[in-house]
This record gives sequence, C-alpha cells and structure tokens, in this order.
Amino acid sequence: MSGATEKVPAKKTTQKHSKLQKRVIINVFNTEYPLIEKMAIEKMNWRISKKEDWGNTQLDLVWFDLGIDSSTLAALAGYQKVNHFPAMF
Repeated sequence: MSGATEKVPAKKTTQKHSKLQKRVIINVFNTEYPLIEKMAIEKMNWRISKKEDWGNTQLDLVWFDLGIDSSTLAALAGYQKVNHFPAMF
C-alpha cells in the first residue's frame, strides 16, 4: 500500500423521529415567590399549574414555601414529589 489514504464513504445518518418528551408539571399555588415560577418556565421548561385543589390534577412536583403535614404527603401519588424532606418544617 502506498502512502495514499483510502477514502471511506461516510456513513448515512438516519434521522430518527424525536419522541415527545413529557414536560414536568409543577404546582406553584403554595408559594408566594414569583422566582419559583419564573425559573420553572425559563430555565427548566416546565409547565405550571396554579390550582388550589392539586390532588385531582396530574402533576409531578408540588412546591410549598412552608412545611407539609403528613396527610398532604399521604395524598401524593408515588411519582409525585415535593420540594421538602419528610418532617421538614
């Protein structure tokens, strides 16, 4: 083989259909800080819910400024999260 380099054909790239990604839904009813909503929208690209009765809505995260009682935690589905640790007040 001489010093010439072989030309290898470039691999064809197939463009896959992008799957629709589920956006996180955060409930901000229990916060008085507009920064929480602003960052959720602008930085995280999350959807916002401001419903007072969040127990009947599909959401992923519930934001509380203050502590959460045990009955509220018990009402959460297994996939739902809060911004506090248990027993944090």
